[in-house]
Amino acid sequence: MGCAPSLARGCCRPPDVATTTRVKKGGTVDYGPRHIPSPAFNDGTFQVARSDSSGLFRDDGSELATVVRGVARELDPNIRQALKSILKYGRGRVLSDDYDETEATQLGKGAFSVVWVVKHRRTGVLYAAKVVTMKGQTNQQKRDTIRAMLCEAGVSAVTKHPAIVVFHDLIFEDHRIVLVQEYCHGGTLLAMVQKNVDRKRHEQRVAAAAAKTGGKAARNGGGAG
Repeated sequence: MGCAPSLARGCCRPPDVATTTRVKKGGTVDYGPRHIPSPAFNDGTFQVARSDSSGLFRDDGSELATVVRGVARELDPNIRQALKSILKYGRGRVLSDDYDETEATQLGKGAFSVVWVVKHRRTGVLYAAKVVTMKGQTNQQKRDTIRAMLCEAGVSAVTKHPAIVVFHDLIFEDHRIVLVQEYCHGGTLLAMVQKNVDRKRHEQRVAAAAAKTGGKAARNGGGAG
C-alpha cells in the first residue's frame, strides 16, 4: 500500500467498512478519490468551532465535530497532544482543499481503505492518502472508524522510526476520513518482499551451481593425478 501498517491496530482495530466506490456510466465501478472544489459539509453547521481549554473541538452543533471531540477525549494524552493542531480545525475540510487528487495514482486497496498518491497544491510534494469511507455506517461504526484513524495518525505522529511512515495530515470529510502520510518511493510491501525472495532464490541457484562446478573440478583434478 506504500505505507507501513499502523502500530495501533492492536488497540484500535478499524471496523469492517467498504472501500470508497462510485459507479460510472455503463455500470463500471470507479474506486477513484472524489474531487470536491468546496468543503463537503460547509452548510453552516460546521463553522466557527472554537477549541476549549484542552485544544479539542468545542461542540458547535455539528454531528461530526461532536463525535470527533468525544472520541479524542478517550485517546491517550500523548496521542491527543500530537494531533492537537488537527483537532483544532473549526471548519470542514476536504482533501482537494490542499491536495490535488485529479490525477491521483492508486497505490493499493485493502479491506478497509484505498491508498492514493496525491500532490500538495502549494509545495508540490507527493503524499500517500489513505481514504476510509464512513458512508452507510451506523453511529457506533462511525465512532469506531474515527477512533481507529485517530489512533493510527497519533501513533504515526509520535513514533520516530525509519520503518514507520511520517504522519502529515488528517482530514475529516462528510462521509470519509483521509489520513495523509509520507509517500514511500520503494513501492508496495508485497513487491519488496517478492523482490527479496527472488534475489535469495537467485543467490541460492548461483551457490548451488558454483558448488556443483567445484565438485566436478575436484573430481576431474583427482582423476588426473
